[in-house]
Amino acid sequence: MVTRSMSKLAAAAGGLALVALAGAGIASADGLSEQAINTTCNYGQVHAALQAQNAGYANLLDQHPDAQAFLQDYLASPPAARRAKAAQQAAAHPGQAAMFYPVINNVAATCNGF
Repeated sequence: MVTRSMSKLAAAAGGLALVALAGAGIASADGLSEQAINTTCNYGQVHAALQAQNAGYANLLDQHPDAQAFLQDYLASPPAARRAKAAQQAAAHPGQAAMFYPVINNVAATCNGF
């Protein structure tokens, strides 16, 4: 059961948090910032910022190719598509969204420095 929970958590991390991005206005009621939606950071910058801020979540990302693929796809998408992808993930994993959005938003606020 713990392994299954960790897998679900990691999938949500990939879909939500490991979009991995803060601070500005809220993109939607679920708490993802506009900065996370409109980031200009690339995957390497996001991963480095995540590693610096929360090594545990970065390690989860590293262990899940599906989460890495989601994040890379998210970052390659235009803002409107990012918003839709984030909403879809939040609807599928509402509990994880609330848990990961602060991490995502903090990474978004700092990833340009990496």
